[in-house]
Amino acid sequence: MRLAKVINKLRTSNTRFGNKVGGAVEFELAMQQTLVGETMFVVPGDDSCSPNRYDSGIDQLLTEKFHVVVALKNDTLAGDKAGVLAYNALHDVRSEIFKAILGWDIKEAESMIYYTGGKMLGVMPAYLWYMYSFEYTCRLTKIGEDIRLNGLEDKDIDEAGTTQPDLFITAPMGIEGISEE
Repeated sequence: MRLAKVINKLRTSNTRFGNKVGGAVEFELAMQQTLVGETMFVVPGDDSCSPNRYDSGIDQLLTEKFHVVVALKNDTLAGDKAGVLAYNALHDVRSEIFKAILGWDIKEAESMIYYTGGKMLGVMPAYLWYMYSFEYTCRLTKIGEDIRLNGLEDKDIDEAGTTQPDLFITAPMGIEGISEE
């Protein structure tokens, strides 16, 4: 799956993050720099494939996984450095994400997007980091020399270029696309 579709869907959905949804590159930068607010990231996960069904062609079920990582403010109250309020907000955040993408029937998939679980990534003085995991299945086929995912063609892909993320990371000057606070 091209995760730009998921990023765009989350950016345009009614979540507490608004347009503050990034991809894997922004996630890596956020881990090295400082966030300027609550943020969501969509990052690729593993994929796996069933055994091929044919000797003379390709027909496999491909399971693709991706993760939605959120950073929730943990320093809203001076006495809550343990992240209790941020942890309590995870249920609402999960509901917002579910409304946006759970059960989404994307064109190239044989299944809808479904939830596989979540896990705490860490609690820091400023942010609580949590990862929600999702997956879907699609079919990989080869007919002659044409390898396809359920007939998906590039012209069928919705790119995330319709919205641009808000700047949500502070970094040293000179890194393009990042605020210089």
